[in-house]
Amino acid sequence: MEPARTPVRNRRLQRRFAAVAAAAATVLAAAVIPPAASADTAAGQRTCRDVTIPAKVGVLDVSVHGVLCTPDGPAKDTVQLLLHGGTYNASYWDYPVAGGRYSYARQANSGGYTTLALDRLGSGTSSRPLSAQVTVDSQADVVHQVVRRLKAGEVTGSQIPRVALVGHSMGTGVASVETTTYHDVDAVVLTGGTSQLDTGALLKTLTSQVWPAALDPAFGPLIDPLYLTTRPGARAAAFHDAGDVDPEVVRYDESTKDVASPVELTGVVLKGFSRNTTRKITVPTMLQVGSHDRLFCAPGNAVDCASPQALAQAQATAFGPAARLHTSVLPGAGHDLQLARNGADAARDVTHWLDTTLPAQ
Repeated sequence: MEPARTPVRNRRLQRRFAAVAAAAATVLAAAVIPPAASADTAAGQRTCRDVTIPAKVGVLDVSVHGVLCTPDGPAKDTVQLLLHGGTYNASYWDYPVAGGRYSYARQANSGGYTTLALDRLGSGTSSRPLSAQVTVDSQADVVHQVVRRLKAGEVTGSQIPRVALVGHSMGTGVASVETTTYHDVDAVVLTGGTSQLDTGALLKTLTSQVWPAALDPAFGPLIDPLYLTTRPGARAAAFHDAGDVDPEVVRYDESTKDVASPVELTGVVLKGFSRNTTRKITVPTMLQVGSHDRLFCAPGNAVDCASPQALAQAQATAFGPAARLHTSVLPGAGHDLQLARNGADAARDVTHWLDTTLPAQ
C-alpha cells in the first residue's frame, strides 16, 4: 500500500512516481486506497485526504490520485469532481498561498460541498502512460470510472447521489466529452474554455511558451519526449492577467507546473470544445470565463466576454436547450480565473449556481 501523503505534496515524489506508475498500478488496482485524513488547520472548516483510485486505459491498469476534501459541518449531497487544465495537476484547485485565498476547493468546502480534485491521467502522482495513450477520450473514460466508483461509495465510504463535473481549460474539454459520452453526472461547470478558441493565440502559446518536458529541468530526459510543459518563467504571460494576479500565485504556479499530452490537446481542441460535442450536453451547464482570457476572449478572434449576457449570446448556438446554459464572467481575470485576485467571486458564483440547480434532496 502506498504511504499516506498530505494534500500539500512533495514535488520530487511526484516526478519519481511517473517512472514506477505502471508497476504501482498493478498493486493499486484491487481497491480504492484512502490514506489517513489530515485536518485543514488553516481554516478549521474541512478535512482533506489523498485517495488513489484504480482505473483502466484499454487493457492497461492505471491509478488516479485525488485530493478529497469534506466540510467539517453537514455536507451537501452533491460532490464536485474537479478536472484541472493542461500542464497543471490537482494543486490547481487548492493553492495554499495567502492563507488559501485563491483556493477554489476551500471556497466550495466552505459552501458545504465535498470536492475531489483529480490528478488527471499523466499528471501529478497519477499514472503517466505513453503520451499517445493520453487522449481526450481516454481521459473522459478514466473520469467516468471515477464517477462510477464515487457514486458507489468506494471513494468516500458512502454512496454519492449526485456528481457535478467542474473543469478548467483542457479539463473543460474532457468534461464535455465525458458528460456527452457517459451521461453519468448531474451538472457540469465549464470554466476557461468556450466553443470558439482563438487559434492564433493558441499557436503563439505553443510556439513561444511551451516546449518538450524532456528538456525542462523539472522533468528531465526520462519522460516521454512528446509530453509538453511550459518554458521556465512563461506561466505568468500564458495563463494570467498581469493586473489581476498575486505575484505569489505566479511563483507557486511555476513551482507546481506539470505536463500535457499533445494528443490530448489536439482532441480537446477538435472535440472537447466543439459545438458538435457541447450541443449534446443534456444536464444543467454553467460556462465561466475571465474577461481577459487571451485564448478564448481575445477581441475580434474569439467570443465576446464583456459580460455574462454577451457570453450567453455568443454561445447560444453552442448548447442545446437541455443544458439550460448559465454564463458567468469574472471581470479582469485571465485564463486561470480561479487564481485571479478576485477568483473567490468566481467560486462563489459556482456555489450559488449549484445550490440553485441541484438543491438538497
